[in-house]
Amino acid sequence: MNKNKFDGGFDGIYIFRNRKLIDQISLGHNRFEDDSIDAEETFLKELEIYKKKISKKLERK
Repeated sequence: MNKNKFDGGFDGIYIFRNRKLIDQISLGHNRFEDDSIDAEETFLKELEIYKKKISKKLERK
């Protein structure tokens, strides 16, 4: 992170129900400003990646 270029950050809340994005609130600039990026699809893909990583870590303990 380049502290000289830090813009104050971003705050976002994304609410899902049954794997569907039902509401979102965001302040600041974020990666979903580009309408070609689907927040719901992106979060669900990342969820699966992180679930696998967490499961692997838990298996090692």
